[in-house]
Amino acid sequence: RDVNKAVRNQERGVGLLEVTVISAERLPAVDRGGSSDPFVELLVGGNKQKTKTIKKTLSPEWNEPFSIEVPAGASSLECSVYDENFAQFNTFMGTVVVCLDQLEVGKDTVQVFPLGNRSLAGSIASGNLRLLLNYFAQGKDTLRYPEVDMGDVRQKAAESGAGSCTVTIVAAMDLPVSDPKNSGLTCYAEARANDYKAATSVVEGSRQPVFNAPVLLEITPDCQVVEIVVFEKASALNIRRGDVPIGIATILLASLPPNPSFLWYDLMPVRPGDARMGAIKVVTDPHFIPELKLNRPRREVSRVRAN
Repeated sequence: RDVNKAVRNQERGVGLLEVTVISAERLPAVDRGGSSDPFVELLVGGNKQKTKTIKKTLSPEWNEPFSIEVPAGASSLECSVYDENFAQFNTFMGTVVVCLDQLEVGKDTVQVFPLGNRSLAGSIASGNLRLLLNYFAQGKDTLRYPEVDMGDVRQKAAESGAGSCTVTIVAAMDLPVSDPKNSGLTCYAEARANDYKAATSVVEGSRQPVFNAPVLLEITPDCQVVEIVVFEKASALNIRRGDVPIGIATILLASLPPNPSFLWYDLMPVRPGDARMGAIKVVTDPHFIPELKLNRPRREVSRVRAN
């Protein structure tokens, strides 16, 4: 551990995350013969590292340490497990996303994480990944979640049945551009829950924008979904045209797990005829989701029996 280097990096807004990839268990069998050749790819911001490959096992042990610089604004560590293939693309086996702000700075913690999919449409992942984590030096401008007063949440739930959920729009990828001559894109994203809306800041010149924008949404009893809409910002020459919606992701509140979860959601076209393209990465942390109250049609029992 180079403490002096960590201090110098911290002075320029760069943090240091120490990660030891210990082991995995119950991985899916990808290769013929019921085995796999797994390795782990680690990603923080734009910094990427990988473990060695362990041959023919579903319970690999790596015990491989890494020191990863955390650039300003980076919010998570993403560990993806792959099966190594030489003749074709590596096979994705599952991923783990760790929110950096949930790690205690300067303290070693060993945690076991269930492997999940990159999107709801992905194949079913299985197994666990064991990591030793130490956020040794925290960088500047890391993602800060809104403070939630659970007493206030419980009071509102008791009085009006309303709930709340923190939704963090992390990033998007492979967004389409309206002008083929431009490789970049000026865009922003907007979270919607019924009549409530909250937008991220505008990101210029990227089809892979990073937003890192958390918002606290109030969820009314009749609210079923949270929508994330990505817009292309109108240029000065097209200001009269207005901002153009690129795609929309719909998150069903009833399907959210009780703990914070990181998922990629495919963006669906907003207008008929538009091509489906891109995805958006969202962190959801439901504090209280009210039970949906539906007005059912009145049953005529005698008529039902007669039919």
